[in-house]
Amino acid sequence: MTEQEVKDGVERVLYGWGFKVEKIPEDPVVPTPDLLAIGDFRYVIEVKTKEDDPTEVSGRQQALREGRIVEISSAFVPRNTLSKIMKDGTRQLRSFAALRDFSLLWLIARGADQTGQYEQFRSTLYGLTNVVGPDSNRFIRCYYLHDSAFYRWRADLDGAVISTLEGLGALCINSYSPRAEAFARSDFAARFGTAIVSPSSEEGRREAYIADCEIDRRDEGAVLRYLCNKYRRPN
Repeated sequence: MTEQEVKDGVERVLYGWGFKVEKIPEDPVVPTPDLLAIGDFRYVIEVKTKEDDPTEVSGRQQALREGRIVEISSAFVPRNTLSKIMKDGTRQLRSFAALRDFSLLWLIARGADQTGQYEQFRSTLYGLTNVVGPDSNRFIRCYYLHDSAFYRWRADLDGAVISTLEGLGALCINSYSPRAEAFARSDFAARFGTAIVSPSSEEGRREAYIADCEIDRRDEGAVLRYLCNKYRRPN
């Protein structure tokens, strides 16, 4: 399946949800997003796909030809390569800000480990990781502990769809966007039902922490001390 076929598939999904969809013509000078979806609001959408590194694919194929066992795994942590994809996509969305009520990325995993890539999308958007201490509390997700695409481009990016060709999908709300609450109530968000990632909702259910501080994320110790004070977990 080519990248254009994947984008055509997104367009068909939007049509099926009842949106009017317009392809945005490419501009030789100004970076342009892919689609304008019109429902109760106007949504500018840039579709990005993530495939495996060709060098890694070649290495796996060679190992298989030689009869060796090949292991495929992905760390569920933020990735610089995905951050660059999101940066390019946000730049394309920014150029059409005047057209939209909301701007979002549609990120599609196409590699051998699509579930792993899906989790990497989420981690990179939210700077997400798990935290734990030597007390009786369990592992708990922490949003924005690391540098995050949503915080970095909070003025331009309202959310992102993360999905795989295997059928996994969710809508991620950018809680730092000034339009976050309105986007969460939109007809687009309604199409996802319970498949919505909302840090504030998870925090309210005591299922997640949010590092909502202005501390430099390179100083992880300072961010952890902030969490200790905020959630009264000294360890």
